[in-house]
Amino acid sequence: MTRFHKFILSFLLLYIFQPCFSQEQNTGVDSLKIKADSVKIASKIKLENSDSISFYAQVFLGTPYKYAGNSPKTGFDCSGFVNFVFRKYNISLPRSSKDFDKIGIEISADSCLPGDIVLFSRTLSNKTLTGHVGIVIGKDENSFQFIHATTRKGIIIDDYKKSKYFFERFRGIRRVLKTEKSG
Repeated sequence: MTRFHKFILSFLLLYIFQPCFSQEQNTGVDSLKIKADSVKIASKIKLENSDSISFYAQVFLGTPYKYAGNSPKTGFDCSGFVNFVFRKYNISLPRSSKDFDKIGIEISADSCLPGDIVLFSRTLSNKTLTGHVGIVIGKDENSFQFIHATTRKGIIIDDYKKSKYFFERFRGIRRVLKTEKSG
């Protein structure tokens, strides 16, 4: 997708979601209604390529973290979030982050695409176990960006190389979507 196409798609998404973003910052029931409206609009987005998954995932930015959570109404943990997003497109994924290294095909960080799943270890001392997962949403020549659920900020976007925490814990990337490159 060219930079121009991304600009046009971003503009269209902002236009579609404009009513959600133009209101003052709300808390409580009003913000849940805005989030629910965004989900209804986003659910109409047709999956045509891997970018669609990353755009749909971004609807949930700011959704709070909840241990074992897998719903925008109550909150998400990392695997619950990834599972929820992919389930929208009838793609069944594990519910526990430790099982994500068994799915799809392994992809290098240089070859990742939006919609790929990024895996991290929970600790530096045991990098053989996946303890955290997210969804790749973008890539530049030096790094990639991913969306994920954090305990402090809920659903956020991070840059792999700009975050020492995640850079040190990187385990790999898995592709579960069929692309022209993966067959």
